[in-house]
Parts: sequence; C-alpha cells; structure tokens
Amino acid sequence: MVVIFPGYGVATLIWFVAFGLMIYGIGRIVLALRTQGDTWGTRGSMVAVGVLAVILSILVLALPGVSLLTLLVILSVVLVVGGAEALVSGIIGRTWLGNLVRAAKKEFQ
Repeated sequence: MVVIFPGYGVATLIWFVAFGLMIYGIGRIVLALRTQGDTWGTRGSMVAVGVLAVILSILVLALPGVSLLTLLVILSVVLVVGGAEALVSGIIGRTWLGNLVRAAKKEFQ
C-alpha cells in the first residue's frame, strides 16, 4: 500500500514520530517532577528537554505541510539538547536513573 500511496506512508510516519516525541516529552517532565534529591539544574534541564519536545511535537502536528522538514529539524534539536543534558549529568556525576532507583527503594521500605 505504501508503494502505491507513499504520501500516506510518510504522513503516518510523521504522526507516529510526533506522538512518540510528545510522549517522550511528557515522560521527561513527569520524571523530573517525581525525582527528588536532585539539584534544580538537573531537574530543570529534564523539564526543559520535555517542554521542548512537547512544543515541537505540537508544532509538527499543527503544520502538516512542512512537517517533514520540521520533523527533521525538531528531532535534531531534541537529540542535541538531550545529549547536552546527558553530558552535563555525566560530568556532575548525577544520573536520573540512580535517583529513580533510590526513590523507588525508599518508597517500598
């Protein structure tokens, strides 16, 4: 079907990636708000990446005419900002996964 109607295949791919990006952003925001014991800089960067991902996914869904180019730019921006966040977390020695595990252990004790 995609061979006959490639436009529908691209549109479906754009929708899936946009919704996946939105879920990723919401997950980052929720994770930052639920993680305790982190510095505000680490949590703030997680919220910033999440908000950026949600805003940009809404932009992709709102502008379907230019969404393929927009999607490429948006994914590039989100991946660069997310990578910078991971580098900063690695440099300062804090990881959200370690904090999440500690929070879960406290919750179940």
